[in-house]
Amino acid sequence: MPVNSTHDNQRLLQFLFFKYRKKGTTVYSDFISESPSVPGNWRGTSPDMLISEHHKRIAVCIEEGATFNEKATVLKWKSILDNPNTTLRIIVRDEDESEAIMQLAQRNNIDIECFRVKRSTQRKRKIPPKAGKKGGFRVDWVVIMTSVMIIFVSLLLFGPALMKLFKIQDESRPFETGKQIDQFQKTIDDLKKK
Repeated sequence: MPVNSTHDNQRLLQFLFFKYRKKGTTVYSDFISESPSVPGNWRGTSPDMLISEHHKRIAVCIEEGATFNEKATVLKWKSILDNPNTTLRIIVRDEDESEAIMQLAQRNNIDIECFRVKRSTQRKRKIPPKAGKKGGFRVDWVVIMTSVMIIFVSLLLFGPALMKLFKIQDESRPFETGKQIDQFQKTIDDLKKK
């Protein structure tokens, strides 16, 4: 990566680094602090990132129009490809740069892979549409009926236990009411005796 590379290209390089590392491949770069440097047996110009997969190596270079110099770029690519079992993968940001890179490689008989990675745009938060509008939140009648059924069954199963827990007396139990009347009468009789 050139010394005057943009912050955007540095972010792209980090994105690619973590993407390849997540796949389990060995990734080297002199431009990323979390990465080991390009191996010492590498000859010539170091790529922005080197990916080691099995017995082959993929040298990744990020090229941009602002720092593009045909003569220096061709020398850099040839220097990278002098290393055995190495494929050169060029990453660009837009279609014009991609075409210019491919034409330059064809004119100089250099075998490369060229990939275009679009610039990331800041993601906008989606605000959910209001209910009733197309795509809005809609409560289905099946969901409502299921919820009502669950509540009803829960009350049937756990209602008596909840009543006992909160000491709510059920008026449909006459024997308990009778016990209360008997206890009240006993209390009155005790008071009369005194």
